[in-house]
Amino acid sequence: MSNYSLVDPLVGRRAARVELHELLGGKIEDISPYVSKVTVNSSLDSPFIGVTVTMSDNDEILDRIKVDGDVAVVFRAHAGNDDFINGKFHINSISFIPQNNRKTNAAQLNCISLEHIHNASQKVQEWEYWNRPKPIVTIIKDIARKYLAITLKGNARSRGAQNINIPKLHPMEAITMLCQRGHGQGKNIYSLYQKFLDGKPEYFLDEIGTLMSQGKKWDLIYTEGNVGQVEHEIDKQYIAGSPVSKITTFNSNSFFDAHNMIKQGYPGRTYIKMDFINKTYESIDNPFQHVVIGEKQMPQVVKIAQANRDLYFNRALYEPFNGDDTYYIDPLLEDNFKRSRPVVSGLLNKRISVVTYGCPSIGPGDTVEIQAPGSTASGEQRSGTVNQDLSKKYLVYSVAHAFGVAPSKSFVTELQLASDGQR
Repeated sequence: MSNYSLVDPLVGRRAARVELHELLGGKIEDISPYVSKVTVNSSLDSPFIGVTVTMSDNDEILDRIKVDGDVAVVFRAHAGNDDFINGKFHINSISFIPQNNRKTNAAQLNCISLEHIHNASQKVQEWEYWNRPKPIVTIIKDIARKYLAITLKGNARSRGAQNINIPKLHPMEAITMLCQRGHGQGKNIYSLYQKFLDGKPEYFLDEIGTLMSQGKKWDLIYTEGNVGQVEHEIDKQYIAGSPVSKITTFNSNSFFDAHNMIKQGYPGRTYIKMDFINKTYESIDNPFQHVVIGEKQMPQVVKIAQANRDLYFNRALYEPFNGDDTYYIDPLLEDNFKRSRPVVSGLLNKRISVVTYGCPSIGPGDTVEIQAPGSTASGEQRSGTVNQDLSKKYLVYSVAHAFGVAPSKSFVTELQLASDGQR
């Protein structure tokens, strides 16, 4: 790097610390000297943060300490902008990798948030909501507090009380079922997930469409030439605490996948309500492509698919329900299906992976914007132009923070970004 600064944005401002603690107690031992890398993963797909700690076991430290399932990892790591993450995570399993012709071992500690213990050990059995209906989001928060001992943050809202029984489901299974029944202000795609807030892991319940419509939290610069002639200006801003950083690695294995989107029902979908009380059914077609970021994708593909559709409009969901409205209020799940499925099919297919400097403040559910200049056929950057395919706002779908421990103090963040539109 240039000698404009002694601070390397790819290096943590302070040395990371990794310790072993008792699950219900204090510190056992500092294992920082043995740790080579820690990766911390959080995603809209998972309710719990996962952590992997790769370490040398040359001194048989794990045998001496006897890590047997009642031990947790506690860490604190600072990025190049001095932002940090810290937390306590249960060591759920350990993998050993023989090295140096089986003379030494490398160990991988596979960790997960402590609340997974509550989720695995309990079943939700609730019938009070049948006679005293509540909005779905309220029920989810009740279950999270009662069975998982967590208070959910986020801005999720749902309208209309629903009468429902929950028969013997693990808490996260019950919450997943409830999320599919919620009617909100966005696209009715709810997610319970965990991310870092002010350095600490917290749980959130949000509606994805609402998240996608919020303002950007961070700028990711694909190259530095489109921000002026001052070398490393982006690095200076990042180190000073501004929400901007360079993209060091860019990859997209599926910028779009037309075949999969068709099979997932993007051109059209049918919801079939089967009333098992009155012995009737209703077929509800929905040909619309709802988007939140950008514009509708592949209009000509959609036109071709709709011109030769089958009886049930490409993709069908069957829902048996009780049609006796004197006993059971119809939750109108077809509204969720019609509004959420095209957005989901778009998000599942339009993905970008980028690696940037350590960004502890970015988590799943945030939005970021990529700024990428245009380029010539030779790959050279064209001054003053913008790459229209890449330069736009994205939803952060998952985050992996990876940091080293002395002598390596690297701290980088990998982001999986999603969009549901062309622009």
